[in-house]
This record gives sequence, structure tokens and C-alpha cells, in this order.
Amino acid sequence: MNKILVLMSTYNGEKYLQQQIDSILKQQNVDVHLLVRDDGSTDQTIEILKQNALNDKIEWYTGKNLGPALSFIDLIMHAPEYDYYAFSDQDDYWLPEKLENAINHMSENKPGLYYSSTILVDKNLKKLRTTKKEYVQSLDMNSAVISSNCTGCTVCFNKYLMDYLKKYRPQYVAMHDSWVHKVCIALDGKIYYDNNSYIYYRQHENNAVGGKISAYRQLKNKFAALTKNKYQRSNEVKELLKGYGDDMSKYNLKLCQNIALYRSSLKKQMTLLFNRKLSTGNRKTDFMFKLAIILRIY
Repeated sequence: MNKILVLMSTYNGEKYLQQQIDSILKQQNVDVHLLVRDDGSTDQTIEILKQNALNDKIEWYTGKNLGPALSFIDLIMHAPEYDYYAFSDQDDYWLPEKLENAINHMSENKPGLYYSSTILVDKNLKKLRTTKKEYVQSLDMNSAVISSNCTGCTVCFNKYLMDYLKKYRPQYVAMHDSWVHKVCIALDGKIYYDNNSYIYYRQHENNAVGGKISAYRQLKNKFAALTKNKYQRSNEVKELLKGYGDDMSKYNLKLCQNIALYRSSLKKQMTLLFNRKLSTGNRKTDFMFKLAIILRIY
């Protein structure tokens, strides 16, 4: 069976952690192992991890509080060699076929990343709805630089991509899933999107990132993120250039360079603003991107 390592970052996750660990260990037709980094928990999370570490399929370590993005980057750097890797939140629930299905999508001998839609559930795992098909849009660099609609808890990727990820440790990332997604695309890797879902994405009061919000709230959050996190996406693109500029295709390299330097001249700014190839297919998302370019806060 394929060997797959699940990477999980925990932080005060005592309420739902054991249920998620159990669902990971019950994955069918794969040799699954779990590596956990605790991000400075103060509840009973550590004790739960200690008890589970009696199972030889589970290892864990702890460190200072880095936040979820950099905590997962640290997990990547600590991960030993496996055939495949997957990200996991601490509070979801995986259906038994999740990892097997993800691996079956990846067949090419090149960097590859799989992600899927999610089944939104409440804190008791009662179904709410499945995420929309708009997530399928983030399959190339033209869309990824606007919005990496790649939900981290659904992500699985191969050893070819992990080998590249280990070559460069970014100092800044917006989120770990957007980083890994962009790296794969920048290297002309293969992105596999699955509109089917094999994960219960739990929505509750302590979600770091959730999915159950209204259209108005989504738009409001997007605008708030633009103004609060100035240069967030262009800074992530600059990290891509530092780590993988020499490995990019000519088109991806030029696009990333234009983004990195767009504030240096009005011409570069206008080049991005009127580049018709830059689109996610979602009008609201594309509008917010253009607004960020106009305000020079992308």
C-alpha cells in the first residue's frame, strides 16, 4: 500500500481532536501515519497527543506559537520521506476513502496536488451544505495569484512536490495551503480538483478559518483582508520568486515578476489591471483583485 504522512497542527483542540485522529487512522487501503506539531496549546491537547503517541503510527512535537500557516511550514520541514502527504485540521472528520481517493487522482511523475470540495457540518457533524463548484477555478497561475481557492484540510500532494517544498523555507506565507498550491502551479505541476467530497468540515465557534458565512459577510471579509493585510499576496509571490524563480516557466516567471514590481511604476500597475488572462471566473473575487491593484495594496 502507498505510504502517506498526514501533517496536523494543533492548538487548544481538545474538544474534537480525538475524533479526528480516529478518522485518520481508519483510512482504508493506505499505510497512513500522522505527524503532529502542537503550536503552544494550554488545554488538554498535549495529554491527548501523549496518549495517542503510544500508537507507532503517530508522532508529535511541540514548539512556540507560530500560527497555523508557519506551523504547517515547520511540519513540512520536519516531515520524513513518504510516498504522499496530506494536511489535516484538528477538528474535522474524514470519511474512510478520503486518502485513497486523493492518491488515485495523482499518476504523473511530476509535482502534483489534489484538493476537493468539503461537506460543511455543525459541531455535531450534522450536514449543512457542500462548498460550491467555484473552487475548481484555481488551477493555473492566472487564477492562483488572485485567490488560491484550495482548502488546506482537503489537500494531498506527492513526493515530487514535497522535495521542492523542502528546498526553500519561506519567511512569509498568507496560509500554508495557498503557499503549497502556488508552488505546485509555479513549477508547472499538476493540480487535481475533485468536486466530490470526503471530509466533514466542522463549523464551530473556534474555527481558525470557516466556511459558513453569508455572501455579504464574504465580501466584507474580503475587503477587510485587503485593507488590513496590505501587500499580503504580492509578498507571497515575492517568496515564490526567491525560492523557485529558477524553476519557473517563462510565463509564470514573468507574471510573478510583474506582480512583485507592480508598485514601482504606473505602467506595471496598468499591465496587471488590464491583463485579461488574470481571472478566477468569479466576478466578486476578480473585482476585489482589481481594487487591490488600483489601491496599490495587493
